[in-house]
Amino acid sequence: MVLDIPFSRPLALMYISLFLSLGISAGAVLTKQWILEYQRRVKKYQVPAEQAKHRQAMYDSWLQWYIPEFASLLGTLVLVALLTLFVSLYVFSNHHRHEPSTQSKFLCAARCISMALTTLV
Repeated sequence: MVLDIPFSRPLALMYISLFLSLGISAGAVLTKQWILEYQRRVKKYQVPAEQAKHRQAMYDSWLQWYIPEFASLLGTLVLVALLTLFVSLYVFSNHHRHEPSTQSKFLCAARCISMALTTLV
């Protein structure tokens, strides 16, 4: 069964949003596991000098693997995934109309923006 082109666009955007969300959640889990491992390894040393030495080594590897940048990128990617989802909903809601009026486009865009704002807040 072949889908017509206007209907396959929103589905493609929805799948892109889904895969972005799955990738973001996997990245968040990996980042959290790394932080927990960092805390666990630092706590096992009793001597403060050893703790400081090991903490510095772990922090250097943290910077080497760009973990802070990766963690901050996750928030941006969540917004991209939400925007992709809302664009797909907009395209899907206008799918059955041949020529939507300017007013219906505005109302649909306002609906999508309000959904995005309530999701973020």
